[in-house]
Amino acid sequence: MNNKTEALSRVKIDALLKDAGWNLTDGSSVLFELSLPDGTQADYVLCDRQGRPMATLEAKRSRINPITAQDQGRHYAEQLNVPFVFLSNGEEVRFLDRDTDAHSRQIAGFFAQDDLERRSAARQVSRDLSKVAIDQKIVNRDYQLECIEALSAEVSLGRRKLLVEMATGTGKTIVFAVTKRHAETFAEMFDQERSPSDSPANLGTLLTLDVNDHIDPASRDWLTLDENGRIVRMPEHESRAAEVGVRIEEWRSEHEEFDAEQSRWASLIGNRVKADALHMMDGARLVIDEPTVLTQVVSQLNDLHLDRVDADTKGDLFEHVLRQIRQAGELGQFRTPRHIIRALVELVDPHIGETIYDPAAGTAGFLVGTWDHIRLANSSPDGIEEVEADGKKIRRGLGDTLSRDAVRQLQETTFHGADVDPQMVRLATMNLTLRGLDHVRILRRDALTRSLDRATKAELGLPASGFDVILANPPFSGRLDKDRIVEDVKVGKTAQTELLFLQYMLNQLKEGGRCGVVVPEGVLFGSTSAHRELRRRLIDNNTVEAVLSLPGGVFNPYSGVKTSVLVFRKGGQTQQVMFLHADNDGFKLDANHDQPVDEDDLPVLIGAFKDRDAKFDEWCRHDADSDWTEKWWFADANAIREADLNLSANRHRPGSREKVEHRDPLEILKELQGIEKEILEEIDELAKAVRDEAMVE
Repeated sequence: MNNKTEALSRVKIDALLKDAGWNLTDGSSVLFELSLPDGTQADYVLCDRQGRPMATLEAKRSRINPITAQDQGRHYAEQLNVPFVFLSNGEEVRFLDRDTDAHSRQIAGFFAQDDLERRSAARQVSRDLSKVAIDQKIVNRDYQLECIEALSAEVSLGRRKLLVEMATGTGKTIVFAVTKRHAETFAEMFDQERSPSDSPANLGTLLTLDVNDHIDPASRDWLTLDENGRIVRMPEHESRAAEVGVRIEEWRSEHEEFDAEQSRWASLIGNRVKADALHMMDGARLVIDEPTVLTQVVSQLNDLHLDRVDADTKGDLFEHVLRQIRQAGELGQFRTPRHIIRALVELVDPHIGETIYDPAAGTAGFLVGTWDHIRLANSSPDGIEEVEADGKKIRRGLGDTLSRDAVRQLQETTFHGADVDPQMVRLATMNLTLRGLDHVRILRRDALTRSLDRATKAELGLPASGFDVILANPPFSGRLDKDRIVEDVKVGKTAQTELLFLQYMLNQLKEGGRCGVVVPEGVLFGSTSAHRELRRRLIDNNTVEAVLSLPGGVFNPYSGVKTSVLVFRKGGQTQQVMFLHADNDGFKLDANHDQPVDEDDLPVLIGAFKDRDAKFDEWCRHDADSDWTEKWWFADANAIREADLNLSANRHRPGSREKVEHRDPLEILKELQGIEKEILEEIDELAKAVRDEAMVE
């Protein structure tokens, strides 16, 4: 086995165990490479608080399906006389109870030590679910009782994923609630808060679907979820649940109203569902209305087995889909190339413990980029791998040195975002959710036309004193109705969104907070009073640290506008500004800007910025009369003020005194004459061909 690959897989498994609360260093909770009676070794053994083995954990390389270790894991469990077996390659976790499960099943993550102890205890006191009475105060119709009994039988057999079809108005919410409550009675030994992924009490994968009355049950292909979570066709005679489904489908809505108890439960469950529902799907529509097409889509997605894929891979897949968007949005927004995001994030360098905000979040590229940046900075050498992104090799870290509290802080309180476009809010939330950042809330709001008071900020969990870091690429070339612009973001009489957003970001930073923002070049040298006033505020009342001039065409195919990155801190006063000029960004500067090339100035320029104090000393020592060939330079604040507060990199670029050799003008003219002669000859030949063709006709 490749040592590097094996070590990386173990690092991932260790991180998953730590996420579940396991202590890997106390010498008793988790045992490593434990020798067994037959001379073999178990990779991991998970023990209770008294150090008694409860489960074995067999580790495989990341590219090996862990199910291949099922027999080996079962053998180790038999050697230790423990009931539970975990299988993992660091990206997928599987579990089986060797006494009741014929095959392992995939779970969301390792059970905590408390959960495993309760599961062991529950084996001694478990009851037959079929003997637990159903609460008929809530459901009392025959078809509802029969459906719950069928579902309970499946749960008793160990099935955790169930698909039920019910006609509209038949009380599927009530049936679901009672089934869940019924299962809770059966599994009362389990702590739902600590083991939601596998507890029978949490039937999160019980899916109920409305069925139109006009569909003939006899012609329906029944679908179910197998033990691996795959959708498969199911003949009706193989499942009592299918028979119940047919009966419910045939049932019509001529029935009495719910009684008071049923209504109370319906209201309670409805409110809970409403509270827990993700806001990202507000207003979303499924435009696939052809059943056959929808079935094909679901089948093909199911074949991808995304449940077995790690969060980073799912995020990369979603990013690939986002890349297919080839046009700018109606509000002037467009996707920021991910290598530009990584460069900007490196310039600002956010850290764990800081709050990060993107007021024009789009698809959440900057928030995801910051998440990756912080994890990479908090990874051990074995926790770093090289992956391909957009045809380029990049380093990605697992964040394996982060504590559990630090990971929770990153996932729940670090990232914030907003966007005015509901479609962008949905895309951003999905992008974050796929990466395990499902607690990050992207607000749907127009930050330029509506402000938030302190109470609202507190309710939304926003820091009252401002954000530590703001990263953004706000819409270019947009304009607002001047009457709608809130007072605190106004800059003169301008209605240009790029200027208003810059002022808004200044307002939202805490004192000493850092900002990295992509701006159109016109913001840096525009001559209107609003442009000059905004630059004056930046220079005189804040600390502008750097301006990175990006190559033209970086945002193709969305926009050909020339852009720069502005990096500044809130407060203080600018003394000098470092200018960085990139001629190439690692991709061919054509209409698509998606073909990787070797020429890339960004890594060197980022390194220069990180070492800017030493670079400034070098700049001050250089001979002003000598040539300056570096792609970075400085300008002091007084020189910038004398240049009408112009912050364009080219305005302050040192002139080259290197002698330029020019060609002889007569030689150039002679060359042009030769080219013109060739063109005329080709035109004559084309005219002759056209005449000959005409004569033939």
